[in-house]
Amino acid sequence: MIEEADLRHVMPGVAVYFVLSRELDRETFLWALQVLESRREHAEGSATAEDHWQALQSRIAGKSRWDAVVPRLTEHLEFVEATKQMRERSQTVENILRLRPYVGCRVEGLRYTLDVFNPRNELEMPYRGAGEPVLALLVQGVESEPGPITNRLVENRAFYAILRDLDGILNPEHVCGHRSLMSLLCAYLEGRVDPRYRPWEFLFPLQVLREPPIPLTPETRISGTLVGMLPGKEVKLAKLEDWGAGRVFIQIRPGLDAAIGWEYFAVAKALGMIAVQQLVEGSAPPRAEAHH
Repeated sequence: MIEEADLRHVMPGVAVYFVLSRELDRETFLWALQVLESRREHAEGSATAEDHWQALQSRIAGKSRWDAVVPRLTEHLEFVEATKQMRERSQTVENILRLRPYVGCRVEGLRYTLDVFNPRNELEMPYRGAGEPVLALLVQGVESEPGPITNRLVENRAFYAILRDLDGILNPEHVCGHRSLMSLLCAYLEGRVDPRYRPWEFLFPLQVLREPPIPLTPETRISGTLVGMLPGKEVKLAKLEDWGAGRVFIQIRPGLDAAIGWEYFAVAKALGMIAVQQLVEGSAPPRAEAHH
């Protein structure tokens, strides 16, 4: 099983995950990539769409994990140099476009590229479905933008248009977005999550729900009393869109920040789900049975 230090190195940052019902094929990928290219304000890198697809073949086969491209820093360095090295080696969109022949673009202050997540279970995870086909939209704020842009996603109209267009092309089983899956995957490694849970069954900060158990509209308010506290507070979802066929897109807070806000727990309780933030240090109850 993978060591936590290696997992931390090979995990991407902010991403939206599209869990597919079948393997990704060339035509579908090229259509998905066109969603980004059609909106780009600035191209990043010189790779072509065909370069990107060919590079993904090794990724899809589970033969090109990030540490095969950039080894994890193991030597002891002075703080400033260590910070510089870590920044240059982390799996950000900027570094991916520098080190892989991927197509990238910049739109409304965000960098984007497409990759696959945990192909052939390259992360050595124990959860049910590990290795299933998942296309990931990787996102990074442009440094010239004031403040962490992931805290201000609701202001970025292009971001949501990209998600909806990708959803239409990919027809995914799940759509989930988070700042990082690190805490969730660590919970699996540490045995705090029943491996019969698939990661996509938890409530993410950004998610598409199928037939939610309660009515959800842009005006819905969820009370803090559901988590046994904050009786005077209510959650108004930062974003809600009806995506049709009983599917509702929600975003609980305005961004995909690292905060563990009470809002996540209240919304999860109302929906009969478990918030992914619960797994930062907590655990999830065992599953009675696995649902396929």
